[in-house]
Amino acid sequence: MSVVDLFVSGHSKAGESVLSSPGLIWKERTTPFATSSTIHTIEYGGGVVVAAASGGQIARSADNGSSWGSLISNPFLTDNIRSLAYGNGVWVAVTEGNRVARSTDGGVSWGSLITNPFTSLIYTVTFGNDTFVAAGAAGDLARSTDGGVSWGSLITNPFGAGSIRSVTFGNNTFVAVGTDGKIARSTDGGVSWGSLITNPFDGSNPIYTVGYGDGVFVAMADGAGTARSIDSGVTWGALITNPLSPTDVRTVAYGDGVWVAVADAGKLTRSSDGGITWGTQVYGAQGFSQPYGASASFRGVTYADKRFLFSGLLTGSAGITATSDYLEAGSGIVEQGSNANGEYVIFSSGLQMCWHSESNTHSTIRNNNIGTYGWSYYLDQYTWTLPKAFGVAPKAFCSATNAAGAIQATTTTTVTYAGYSAASALRVHQLFAIGQRA
Repeated sequence: MSVVDLFVSGHSKAGESVLSSPGLIWKERTTPFATSSTIHTIEYGGGVVVAAASGGQIARSADNGSSWGSLISNPFLTDNIRSLAYGNGVWVAVTEGNRVARSTDGGVSWGSLITNPFTSLIYTVTFGNDTFVAAGAAGDLARSTDGGVSWGSLITNPFGAGSIRSVTFGNNTFVAVGTDGKIARSTDGGVSWGSLITNPFDGSNPIYTVGYGDGVFVAMADGAGTARSIDSGVTWGALITNPLSPTDVRTVAYGDGVWVAVADAGKLTRSSDGGITWGTQVYGAQGFSQPYGASASFRGVTYADKRFLFSGLLTGSAGITATSDYLEAGSGIVEQGSNANGEYVIFSSGLQMCWHSESNTHSTIRNNNIGTYGWSYYLDQYTWTLPKAFGVAPKAFCSATNAAGAIQATTTTTVTYAGYSAASALRVHQLFAIGQRA
């Protein structure tokens, strides 16, 4: 099972990377999930990424999704985990079998199942104002104000017996969405919920996801488009067309001025103007392509440290996870350094550069016996260990003073090059490598 930048969950082929054109790097990431799994949810919090899948599987990454540890023991048995949330140092996970558990050590270990009032499937959990709010089928909704240790009784809300599919928090407001195009909000930490809010969805399509970012709530309905609110969910604007319809939309997330939404059939779309307009970038389209085509069914997306992470299922194979890094003009430096092997710099876009000067003595004599008059030259092979490993083998370049240099091979950690000169002498080789960060 693997993870991709633009998080794709559970693909069994590890280490594949694709540079979409233009501006987006895809990197598939190996994960410990079983090959028959769907990675339903992926979230970032407290410097850690946690992903959860069918069959009660949980794994975590401490480096923004680049590498993943082993599956983590938890009390869910084989129950499908549907949602994760983080707040105040606590992770909470909820399942289809109305189970709840928590972790207080960054997802490393999970405690026993927690008594809760839910009667059926729990679709979603979120955190805001020191409160966890969870909701699910049959209009069930409950809250915890002690870090998920205890959960109060089910809270009366206007969804009736309809399912609540997603809850999010922003601007001191919880917003919940669900079946039949319903939306409601709470401004007192989830204690009370007002009447259903008028919105442009026609009532026949379930609203699967809602997110918050930079003062805007964005909701997306199954096959019915997108709507946004700029007044904390009080009013909602006209329906906005997006290229995911009529495919089942799954999750929307916000990060660094960009909204990203994912759906079945390998579809993705993004908005950089607060959700007002959405690009036509679905799979294979210029600017936001992914390498799986319609075989990928995306389930989750989250944002962590200049990258979006995606999770889901690859038809006929397994779940996939991936990460995506933008190659944007003016991207800032996020890391730079040097060691005995040279210097390096990494940009927020995911672009990495390494360089180094190596002095080598060309000492291996070769003979050219072509023609009547043969002549001798010196040719040696060298290996440059990169000062910082790349995510995929980089492009490399070599030049030399009073000699010639040529790249022969590259890996994520080394560059093999040859040096040529007419005399045995000390030569300086200037080396440079450029590519995608690990």
